[in-house]
Amino acid sequence: MNIRVATQNDISQLTYLKKPQKEHHVKMFHDNQIKRLDEMEKGESIYLVIEDDNLIVAHLLLKLQGIPTEPGNPNMNDLYVLEEKRNLGIGSKLVKEAGKIVKEKGFSKISLAVNPTLNPKTITLYERLGYKQTETKSYLDGVYDGNEDWVIDMVKEL
Repeated sequence: MNIRVATQNDISQLTYLKKPQKEHHVKMFHDNQIKRLDEMEKGESIYLVIEDDNLIVAHLLLKLQGIPTEPGNPNMNDLYVLEEKRNLGIGSKLVKEAGKIVKEKGFSKISLAVNPTLNPKTITLYERLGYKQTETKSYLDGVYDGNEDWVIDMVKEL
């Protein structure tokens, strides 16, 4: 398995990685990949992927500017591992790589936001890797396909 930075050549695989169920999701996911690669070109983020036999099986977006509740701390966003590749340490590898990159860039903390109701296993992963919930109360991160996404912030000292 190879961790690397996403490229324009990955757009198609990344668009279909989460297996979009509706046609409008395909366009939305595709446009999102283009936006992420543009942000990376501007130096605002780093888009990491893990490849296994030339197939992208996971991704993670690292926003270097942070988020409103954790400004100044780079923020991990949208960690996703292909369902059939979960529980193999792939997510841990991506999270560790993001922390390594952030530390090399001179930051002392890294943050993330996670939905505690929908992602309890992911919270367990983050806690195992040294992330701790902040004092910030749960907040609405966005509305996706009509569903509210309430999240908590977690931070790790590097």
